[in-house]
Order: sequence, then structure tokens, then C-alpha cells
Amino acid sequence: MYKWRSSLLVGIVLLSGSIAYAKPIVPPLPPVKPFPWMTSVKTSLPISIADDFTVKEDGLLSNVLIKGSWENNKIGKFKAIHIGIMNDASGKPGNKLWETFVENPIIRRIDKNEGLFHWYFDPLTGDYHPNKADIFQIDMPIESNCFLKEGEKYWISITALPVEPDTTNFGWLTSLSLTPYPYPRDFCKGNAQWSIYEQEAWKDLEIPPAGITPNMDFSIGTEIPEPTTILLLALESILIVPPLHRKTIINHS
Repeated sequence: MYKWRSSLLVGIVLLSGSIAYAKPIVPPLPPVKPFPWMTSVKTSLPISIADDFTVKEDGLLSNVLIKGSWENNKIGKFKAIHIGIMNDASGKPGNKLWETFVENPIIRRIDKNEGLFHWYFDPLTGDYHPNKADIFQIDMPIESNCFLKEGEKYWISITALPVEPDTTNFGWLTSLSLTPYPYPRDFCKGNAQWSIYEQEAWKDLEIPPAGITPNMDFSIGTEIPEPTTILLLALESILIVPPLHRKTIINHS
């Protein structure tokens, strides 16, 4: 009986000592400087990605510029890129107003020497993984009759058609967010949408792991005729009209 009590007392003393002198587990703190996080969202067939924008001044759609990357840096080529313009229907893409296929976009590689770390997300399968890949700027000049009204809210949809769709997937980048590591998140006040191409059943684009809806990285150019004096000169029944001077307005999300 005495031996049992002695052993119990020794055990309590040892346990108390280990509790008193054990180091508390402190989770690592994020660095003081924020780390840039972006997600490249698959926008290759069969997926379409859309985001909204508001027009600054009346004008004709003249340019669309986006940034993106290829999944796992398997760089492919575009057969074409589909662009759609829709009206706004209570915070969702509405009726399609205009569309085109751009077959020869102007492509410029950014950070050519080293791939920029970001994430890649497929909203159809839910696959979300790191993606150390080069970033590309895709510039798409357009001659269109798509007239956009000042102050109106529109939606633009992008669908890439790679030459080799079975082996290469292009992703549209979300807007850059400066967020302390290791908590990646995208710009949290966005309302980007996704759907299966041409089905128009748009859903909120929710980026893992927190399910935040981002803004996409893009700009839209519109051309506006400057006020000019048009001189009509009658010369043997031929009217000569001087060309209109134009200025370009850049519209963001």
C-alpha cells in the first residue's frame, strides 16, 4: 500500500514538472510584408468566365485586354478566343448583346525569366492546385459595331479555344490581392461568374479554400469620336468626309 502511494506521488510530481517546463506551441506568424496571391481560373472550353464593368463614356468597343497563364506552364496556342458582351440582369450576366471570335490576339509574356507562383482553379471539376507558370498579357484589338453606353453596367465573357484542348488549358487571372501568407484569397468584393459555354446558366465563381468571389484582371477600351467640324465638299457629285479623330477610354471592372 505504501509502495503504491509512493509511486503515485512520484508520477504526479513528474507530470507537474513536465507541464510547468514544457514550451507552449505557438503557431508561426505571417510575415510583416504581404504576399501577392492570384488565381488563374480555367477559361478554356467548355468553361466561360464572366465579369462586370461600367462604361465611362459612350463609345464603340475597340479593345479587350486580359492576363492569364497556362496550367502547369504547358504553354499552348489559341485557335481563337471568344468574347461576349451581355447586359446586366440583377447582378448576373443577362442577354447577349454582341460576340466575336478573335483569331490573332497580341500575346506578350510577363516575367519571362521566372514563373510567378499563383494558383490554378478549374470551377467545373473543383481542382485547385499551385501553378508556377509564366504570365501572359492577351491584347485583343477589335473593330466592332458594339456601342456601349456611358454609365451602363455590362458583362464580358471570355472563352479560350486552345489548338490542343486535350493537353493545354488556359486560365484567366483574378485581380491581384495583397494578402498575408499563408492565407491566399482573391479580391473579395468581386462578383465574377462561370458557366458551361453557351449554356448561360451563370454561377458565382468561388475560389477555394474560403469560397471568395473575385474580380478578374481585365480592361476594356472604347473609342469615342471627338467633336469635329465635318466638311462636306461637293465635287462632281462626290462627297468628301474628313476622317473622325478618336480617343480611347479604358474601362475596368
